[in-house]
Amino acid sequence: MKNTLVNHNQHRYVVYGASIEGSDEFEGFCYAYRNDNELKLMQKIVNSETTIIQRMTWESESDSWIIQSRPELAGKEDKIFLDMKLMKLQ
Repeated sequence: MKNTLVNHNQHRYVVYGASIEGSDEFEGFCYAYRNDNELKLMQKIVNSETTIIQRMTWESESDSWIIQSRPELAGKEDKIFLDMKLMKLQ
């Protein structure tokens, strides 16, 4: 049986997100593309032409994730509106 959620040749994945905020702005799922230690998620806002691009990058040196979100405007990534670093508690 073929896994239809992952395209290994294109490094394209289907992501279903759950949020504690309960936001209805997104379709609930998005596509993600993997490039080395980075996942690039593309989330379309419901009833809008706006797409949010979220990059999740694993930094092995610091054992942490960097998460940055920005809107896509006219086919180009705009300014970052969310910038987080997720680290393991010591």
